[in-house]
Amino acid sequence: MTTLRSNTERAKTARIFMIIMAVASIASLLIEIYRYYIFKNIYTGDVTYAEAVAFDQMYLIFSVVNVVITIVAAIFFVMWFRRAYWNLHQLTKGLRYSEGWAAGAWFIPIFSLFGPYQIATDLFSKTETLLSEQGLIEPKPSIHSIKGWWWALWIAGSIIGNFSSDSSYDLLIMTVVASIISSALLTGAAILAVKVVDNYNEMEEQLKHLEDTSLANPDNPELLDSM
Repeated sequence: MTTLRSNTERAKTARIFMIIMAVASIASLLIEIYRYYIFKNIYTGDVTYAEAVAFDQMYLIFSVVNVVITIVAAIFFVMWFRRAYWNLHQLTKGLRYSEGWAAGAWFIPIFSLFGPYQIATDLFSKTETLLSEQGLIEPKPSIHSIKGWWWALWIAGSIIGNFSSDSSYDLLIMTVVASIISSALLTGAAILAVKVVDNYNEMEEQLKHLEDTSLANPDNPELLDSM
């Protein structure tokens, strides 16, 4: 039986926080839509100054909470992601990066646009190959398409969400519209991230059934039985 670092609890925690992030993203989408209503109607008198100030205070509080949720969710996701890549390194050669990049790739400008996706591709493709060669699973093209849509929505939402301007009323409205689109895309990305974690965790659970341990390192004291 292959001896690997246990990643089941990390997968569960990452999944929970991705769900929380998805709920927060839905709330953010609704708030951004209402923000659009506020900005469109404050000059017509349909929204009073007091209402606008109250909303602005609520919006600021929610923004802080949303940032905290995103940071915590990202930490748990990256912890799961890195351990999954470490485990795969024990079973196969020819991966594109060292396991440390499974964490570092998220924080390097430009490289963060494609590096984590390449690592995710290694995880899914190599693990699928290992398991299918042993007859433990049948290849599922759908898991790769879900992974691709997850990353596309995440990148698009993150880029659009960075658009901001306060130089004129029209550009300010465009900023709010961009925030609405970004929230919608990130909501989709968070929902698909849950499925990405589920899909890979299902395969990773099968890795413990591999009989070939020639590439594992039994002398590593940090190794834990994945059972």
